[in-house]
Parts: sequence; C-alpha cells; structure tokens
Amino acid sequence: MENPFYSKLIKYIEMDLYELGYKTMVCNTIGSSNREQDYLDMLDRNIVDGIITCALVLEDSLYTCIKKPIVSTDHDFGPSIPLIHSNHKKGGQMAAKVLIDASCKNVIQIGAKWDVKTPSSERYSEFEKIMTFHHIPLHTIYTAWNKVSYSYYVNTMQNHLDLLLNADGIFTSDIGAMAVYHLAVEHGRKVPESLKIVGYDGMDLTRLSKPIISCIKQDPIELARRCVDTIIKLINQENDIEYHQILDVIYQKGDTV
Repeated sequence: MENPFYSKLIKYIEMDLYELGYKTMVCNTIGSSNREQDYLDMLDRNIVDGIITCALVLEDSLYTCIKKPIVSTDHDFGPSIPLIHSNHKKGGQMAAKVLIDASCKNVIQIGAKWDVKTPSSERYSEFEKIMTFHHIPLHTIYTAWNKVSYSYYVNTMQNHLDLLLNADGIFTSDIGAMAVYHLAVEHGRKVPESLKIVGYDGMDLTRLSKPIISCIKQDPIELARRCVDTIIKLINQENDIEYHQILDVIYQKGDTV
C-alpha cells in the first residue's frame, strides 16, 4: 500500500466495487504467510465473496484448491484463476529503447529480486536481454520487493555510489527514479545531459515538480476496472470470462531523458 501504483489501484477497485454494491476489505500480507493464509481461510469460510490478489508467498495449490472467485494481478496460478496485468515485457523493451536511442553506454537497472517469475519481473529480464543484445554494459542492483520508500532507494544507491557516478543511464521505479535524480545531482551529475533516467509506473508524483520524470506508464484505473469486472463475473458464474488480460503501457516523455 506504500507503493503509489498499488494505492491508486486499491482506490479504484474499492470505488468500482462500491458502485456495484460490494464492500472492500484491504488486507496487507506484508510478506507474511500467516496473514495470507488467514485471508484465504476467511474466503473459504464464505465470509467474503472473492479475492483480488497480488500476494506471492504461499504455494499455488493453496489458491487453486479453493473453489471461490479469485483474480490475480501479478502471479500466474494457472488456467483456473484469471490473471490481469500490464504488458511489463513491452515496458522493459520500451525503457531499453529509450536509453539506447539516447546513446547510453553504461546502464544501471534497479529493481526487486523475486524468488519466482512474475509478469512484473519481465520488465527487468526483457530490459537486460535487450541491453545484452546491444552489448551495452548493465549493472543490476536488486532491492527488496516490499521496500519502496524514497529513503530506501537513497540508502541503496549510496551503497553503490561508484556505479551511479559512472553510469549514463538508469532504469528503475518512479520513486527510485526521483531518489536517484536527487542523489546524482547532489554529487554533480547533470540530468539529462550526462545521465538519463527512466522510471516505471508513471504515477502523478512523477509530474508534481521539476524535472518531470521520463517513465513507462501503467494504467491502474483500467487495471482496477478489469479486475472488478472479472471478479463480479466469477461471483455471478458467468461464462464470458477472459482468463488472461494484458493491458498496454505507454512512454511518458519527461525531462530526465
């Protein structure tokens, strides 16, 4: 919920469900298997009508064995549970193209390290694949999946200051992009003259002040609508359910590339 993207997604899920007569309970697993199991047990006991989840802690079988409505936003549980997500593979490709077209030759990628492959992790693997294909040196700095604060990114990059001072291109999240920008400027780097920065998500915070962050933009409002539409169809046992939906992403031109 600390992540601005998920905050907006939750907001619109709640609003859309309320319009349809449903109330929303927001359950934060914080990486705890006990919490996640509690919520699944609650669903199984008919206390709630359905779950929209992006949790990744428990075994897939603990979800797939529950014969109740479940929609996933970032984990492939197989054909029995609808999966709805942004086109992260395209997002990684777009970010790579932006930095390559800007003639970057020494690039840093900052992102979460996942134990399992997810749709959102494809942005990093695709970015790395394209950089490797073009023989562009790439340093990947892994972050904790549930650490998204500004100070966390600043502290992380201070531990890799030598890489930051020598890089000419960076790909990371919205908050990571803002943190990297300020840290780089503090150490004399000029953005975008000698350092290009591309963020990911494209939330409002990237446009609140100068410089506007150049980023790959997701659409959490449409994602929320699709999740709500699908969970309601599952609850109503309708037949016209699309079990894998991929939403487009776009490049939001800013001042950092």
